[in-house]
Amino acid sequence: MQEGENRWVRLFKRSNLAHAACSVTKSTLYAVLMFSNWLIRTYQKKSKGGKEMKKVFATMVTIILLLGSGIGTYAFSDTTKEKLKDAVVLYLNESKAYVDGAKRQIDPENDKVCPVISQKKTLLPLRFMAESLKAEVKWDKKTNTTTLSLNGKTVKITTGSTKMFINGKEKKLDVPAKVIAGRSFIPARAVAEAFDKKVFWYNRGLIIISEKEKPLDNQEEIVEVMSGKYDGGDPFSEGLAGVYKDNKWGYIDNTGKEVIELKYDDAYSFSKGLAVVKRNDKWGFIDETGKEVIELKYDGVDSFSEGLAAVKRNGKWGFIDETGKEVIELKYDDAYSFSEGLAEATKEGKWGYINKTGKEVIELKYDDAYSFSQGLGVVKRNDKWGFLDNTGKEIIELKYDTAYSFSEGLAVVVKDSEWGYIDKTGKEVIELKYDEAYSFSGGLAVVKKDGLTLFIDKEGKEVSSSTTIQSNDLEKEEKVMINIKTDKGDIKLAIYPELMPITTENFLNLVNEGFYNGLNFHRVEDWVVQGGDPNGNGTGGSDKTIKLETNAKLKNIRGAIAMARTSEPDSASSQFYILKQDASWLDGSYAVFGNVISGMDIVDKMVVNDKIIKVEEVK
Repeated sequence: MQEGENRWVRLFKRSNLAHAACSVTKSTLYAVLMFSNWLIRTYQKKSKGGKEMKKVFATMVTIILLLGSGIGTYAFSDTTKEKLKDAVVLYLNESKAYVDGAKRQIDPENDKVCPVISQKKTLLPLRFMAESLKAEVKWDKKTNTTTLSLNGKTVKITTGSTKMFINGKEKKLDVPAKVIAGRSFIPARAVAEAFDKKVFWYNRGLIIISEKEKPLDNQEEIVEVMSGKYDGGDPFSEGLAGVYKDNKWGYIDNTGKEVIELKYDDAYSFSKGLAVVKRNDKWGFIDETGKEVIELKYDGVDSFSEGLAAVKRNGKWGFIDETGKEVIELKYDDAYSFSEGLAEATKEGKWGYINKTGKEVIELKYDDAYSFSQGLGVVKRNDKWGFLDNTGKEIIELKYDTAYSFSEGLAVVVKDSEWGYIDKTGKEVIELKYDEAYSFSGGLAVVKKDGLTLFIDKEGKEVSSSTTIQSNDLEKEEKVMINIKTDKGDIKLAIYPELMPITTENFLNLVNEGFYNGLNFHRVEDWVVQGGDPNGNGTGGSDKTIKLETNAKLKNIRGAIAMARTSEPDSASSQFYILKQDASWLDGSYAVFGNVISGMDIVDKMVVNDKIIKVEEVK
């Protein structure tokens, strides 16, 4: 919370945030580790204002927490999440929905698509409704009829008609299905009830689809999360969430009530009953009633750790206890939170460690130092990094170009641009041979080598990531190899004609015609890249569309290639997408026909308008 990017980089590294996700899926772990490492390594090199760095750091914390909880801006309370675990939650005029415990966009391709009210009835996009109910969808282009199938029931709806057929039995609709802004919308209540669900309206535009009505005593919380009342906020912590609007921060409780006025210039999550806040360029602490229990008089502060918090005034750092008493003199040029009984501190450019009495127990003689983790601290001298114990003994020689804190008994180290892992004796237990490597979490670590991104276990054995799982499952299938040459590098694909005959035939015909050569990637988002449009903006295609086909062996996971389309199932033409993240909500609705074999590093660094130089079959 001090101005200056170096402090935020150090805070991030010390906090070991990547390990907060140790219990999530491999794809989530991958995303956390990749982004966290990017953040550290980028901001060590680029100068950013302290305020901007704070926002990035706070965003990283939020991302990691939300990857576990699955909700945007700030999270529902655990009680609310439990009540909504089998429900679909929407909010009128809001493009996001809460489905299967996660907040997602109603239409992944258009953030303007929202629930529509027509003749006092709620209409929802056909694709979203089908995916939320997990229904299979078929589209008859000749008759404009959609067929939804789920649990032995079949529902047929024709655009423009007030008739719906459930297992062949006619039912009259109050409002017909219709096309709005190029998207097919269907009556939510009628379709939900056909599949034994109901649509419930609550106050202020809150819509919930579930088997039975939810006894909600905290509608306000749900409305605030779904409606976007605030400009942003943090996850709930200790029953309160920091929120901000018009650059003023305050706190709400899990009913959505503003319990602490939005009057602060900055604010952080509660921890052990206290939260850090800022007003008029001064920092201090408040309790859960909003009382300023430690005066806002400091130029910088850290949250409490092991009973003490680092604070800065008049350019010097020291420590206070939870009563606000300055227990360690403010005399250091910089200092960081206590970890394992020690805190790193610096004077005149040299770093060492102090204990909770303020005694310098490890001499301030290093060029840099990081917090203790699993009994060891990371230190730097003469441009080399190594490790010492809490007595100051250098037990792992300072010989590495870079070193990171221990996690699960192993630490990432770098020498001559080769990355690997050492144990606490300093033994290089996983060879330094990788282009990049990331800390272990949940027994696995992400590594990169020759353009491939893999997971390894603690023995250094390569194990399956989501992409390699798909590849391994398809090893015996007939495949055709494709190379996409871009201005960033080559992306090699395997596509599967026997599993996806219609889609692969269309794709190969376009490849052999040279159709893709010279086109661009017109869409690049954090989870997907998309190209293959001759118009270069997502509106075009070839002169042919193909029937939607899917195969259960091919999933929408990181590295998958699939055909893009409009809201009409049989509208795929030439546009394709490659996933940078898993997107299971697309399974069954989009034609996945292959996966990236190498070159995901190229996909990951793409920007809008990157060129496709040539696409060709590799014989």
